[in-house]
Amino acid sequence: MSLQEREIFFAAPDGARLAGTFLQPAGAGPFPALLFASGSGPQNRDEEILGHPFFGDMARWFGARGLASLRFDDRGVGASEGDHAQSSVAQDVADLGAALAFLKAQAGVDPRRIRLIGHSQGALTSALLAARAQVEMVAALAGPAEPMPGLIHRQARFAGREAGYSPEVLRHQQATNQAAFDVILRGGSRAETEALVLDHLLRWPGPPLGAREALAQTAAQMAEVLLSAPFASLLGVDMAEVWGGLNTPLIAFFGGRDQQVPGFVNLRALKARLPPRTPLKARVFPRLNHLFQEAKTGSVLEYAALGAAPAPEVLEALERAFTDLAKPPPAPRPA
Repeated sequence: MSLQEREIFFAAPDGARLAGTFLQPAGAGPFPALLFASGSGPQNRDEEILGHPFFGDMARWFGARGLASLRFDDRGVGASEGDHAQSSVAQDVADLGAALAFLKAQAGVDPRRIRLIGHSQGALTSALLAARAQVEMVAALAGPAEPMPGLIHRQARFAGREAGYSPEVLRHQQATNQAAFDVILRGGSRAETEALVLDHLLRWPGPPLGAREALAQTAAQMAEVLLSAPFASLLGVDMAEVWGGLNTPLIAFFGGRDQQVPGFVNLRALKARLPPRTPLKARVFPRLNHLFQEAKTGSVLEYAALGAAPAPEVLEALERAFTDLAKPPPAPRPA
């Protein structure tokens, strides 16, 4: 099927001009459509990670099967205006809402059949938007459902073990992170955060990490990241609100070797938070990582050398789930 892609621009609620790619299959439509929501960090419209255009490949795969789509650069990335370093979770939801309004207005798109696809943090953004906007369904790919502090601790343990940290260092690292999280979540100051991090760095197990002056600079850099709008707002996300407020059908796929959003843990947490009777298609792919690639360990260090992201089996399973959840519910039996 012939595909038509064109550069588009739309305005965010604060006036920032955001840029993206609108893809439409050949023909008059109206077509069902996908709206992609990217994960954490500054991402371009393809959510290109270590050479893998995660959203770009998905958009074209589904476009060849008759689905239109919109993917867009995060604010401050690519052709989009704004400053990503100042973008909170609430801002991300507002930007996604503006993209949804643009997509619904496109000729050839069926506004009643728009499906949000969020990867990682984008799954949270999609769920928060779906709670207040009309969409057909949400597809959450590696979407977090356990509280963010615990998830970040898991990520740090994976990375620390890979780096060869001792159990003592891993415990101290978690204590450092948790102390910083506590300060951030109660609205502590930058000076307090810097002082706390510096104290933990000075007490790091084993040989000194460096001179006090150098560690003070490191603490200042860490505090800047910890208190940034993207990180601080994500840390405070209430997962019960995110998933408990969902009122649309949900597809939830996870990777069993995912070291960023561990699949089995987060699927359990997700199921515990969803409203009763939420239409759900959920699956953990045992051998896949955070990018839904066939993986050996799931380490971030493997991503660049591995195959397609996402793997064909994920795209095929997602297509089947779209079809199943789009079916009208069966008519009630006669009394």
